[in-house]
Amino acid sequence: MNSSKIFTLVAALCVVPLSLTARDVPAKPEVYVPMKQLMTSMMDYQINKLDRAVKLSDQQKADLKAALTEEAAELGKLQKEHRGDMSFTIPGTIEIVTDTNAAILAIVTPAQKAAAVALVEERKAAFNNRLKMIVEELWMHQERMKNIPMAMDSAAAKP
Repeated sequence: MNSSKIFTLVAALCVVPLSLTARDVPAKPEVYVPMKQLMTSMMDYQINKLDRAVKLSDQQKADLKAALTEEAAELGKLQKEHRGDMSFTIPGTIEIVTDTNAAILAIVTPAQKAAAVALVEERKAAFNNRLKMIVEELWMHQERMKNIPMAMDSAAAKP
């Protein structure tokens, strides 16, 4: 299965909250993790971790904070514009995070590069783990939906 079909499948599965019935579903359900808040909350952790490893200058810290702040804003905007459509949000997120990772590597000196590469790899792994959790939840949702009898099926089964 190619990646666009997977993203379409994921997007289709993400639209309905897990505990709602069809008549309870609002016109535009909002089932998502607010990426801007998530990335903003991780910003200081990432800067401090790199600073502990290689002792960043004040200018490097400011540049990293600016790059991570821009990333959080772009992710928030992307998510707001394409809410529930993972065929746009996942590739867009990968592009934004990749650009930020390149900015991180451009900010550090050659002597600091190894620690920055480790941080970038940690960021990639964290994104992959979040994506894996989303997909696993979608699979569990599908399994739960198959095990829930529909009201019409129950009524039809009665004599």
